Parts: sequence; C-alpha cells; structure tokens
Amino acid sequence: MSVVITDEDIRRSGISEEQFKVEIATYLYSANIFTLGQAASFCSISQSEMMEKLGSKKIPVHYTIEDLDYDFKNMVRERDADYK
Repeated sequence: MSVVITDEDIRRSGISEEQFKVEIATYLYSANIFTLGQAASFCSISQSEMMEKLGSKKIPVHYTIEDLDYDFKNMVRERDADYK
C-alpha cells in the first residue's frame, strides 16, 4: 500500500518536507509502530540524529533492560577483544 502526500499537502502544512517526515516518524515511533532505526531511515538521517529530534520533542527513546544488557555484553566483548 502506498500513501501519497502531495507537494501541495506539504506546502499547506507550513513546514519543510524534511520536518514533515520528522513529524510523521516521531508520531509513528511514539506510537510504537516504528523502531528507532525505522524512524531514522524514514527521515534519511542517522539514529543519533533521530534521537536528538525525539529528545527535542520530549519523546523518550525506547530502551529496555534487555537493550542495556545486550549493549553491556557487547561492550565487554569488545573490551576483552582489545586486550588480547
């Protein structure tokens, strides 16, 4: 399925095409429809840039205990590899 948003629709919104995409992506992210990666990809920006945009809108990044555990284990694995 495709959704068509015309240039006229974007002009009527009063914001740039880039900002329009950010508005859509942040909404879908906050509704747990998009992941951080999907939102960033939709906007053609990096995940860190997307996190900044979310933060500026006071939308918390979804980061679970499982995410923290996964990241911690990867950091330890990388550290151990550096010391070998």
